[in-house]
Amino acid sequence: MGRSTRIRCGRQMYTGEGLQALELCEKCLNALLSSGREDISDFLDALDKPAALGRDQTVLFSNIRMSRMLSKFDHDIAGLSIGEALECRFAASERRCGESAICMHCGLRRLVELARISGEKIAEFPMIIPHRSGESQTYTFTTEKAGEAVLLTIGAQS
Repeated sequence: MGRSTRIRCGRQMYTGEGLQALELCEKCLNALLSSGREDISDFLDALDKPAALGRDQTVLFSNIRMSRMLSKFDHDIAGLSIGEALECRFAASERRCGESAICMHCGLRRLVELARISGEKIAEFPMIIPHRSGESQTYTFTTEKAGEAVLLTIGAQS
């Protein structure tokens, strides 16, 4: 994380390494996620959370870990639905991720929605994602509500 990263929550200021144990209040976290600050990727790196997803399950921000895992630049991931980012076979059809009948049964969409609605943290849930190439890839997902967003951790694929 860059030394210049500074985050303020209430009266407390967090900088650099102090961000690793950071817990922001909901108001400050929402302000941070909606600010468009360039160091949000650093913030997600420090928390070991590769992506922040919005209400519609669009990637708001991603970090270098997710970029490396998906072999994409982080600016290419932001704005994609999570299915498009993971190159789900059904997100590549004529409709966007979440808009086809099969998406109603998508475990990942349901997992993220459960975290958003209930606030429950779901840890290392294994799931098979059908890839555009015709192959399937297995990931583990951890979801955690953070203000209006859901932080998503993606585990090693096989």
